[in-house]
Amino acid sequence: MINIGITERKISKMGSSLHVSLPSHWVKEHGLKAKESIIVIFNKALLVVPKHLGLRNDCLINELKNLIRAGAAHEQLMRVKYKNKDEGDIHPSHRGGGAYE
Repeated sequence: MINIGITERKISKMGSSLHVSLPSHWVKEHGLKAKESIIVIFNKALLVVPKHLGLRNDCLINELKNLIRAGAAHEQLMRVKYKNKDEGDIHPSHRGGGAYE
């Protein structure tokens, strides 16, 4: 089983730069220390990866694209559900999915 965490972070300002702190559990899990490098891939979403994992940039870009596509697909399915509040109007493939109920 993959252990996935989710947390909300506030954006802080230091001089003219904006900052977001990393979850301490994640930092410890990856053995990161101050001034070490991380890779940040961004577009509509943000993906943060420890540099020492040695993942190729093209692989990371593909992962971010997959996240964006999955988010767009989920958003579209939710629009269908809330647009068609009558269960009979929802396409059968969208019924009974635990995440959509």
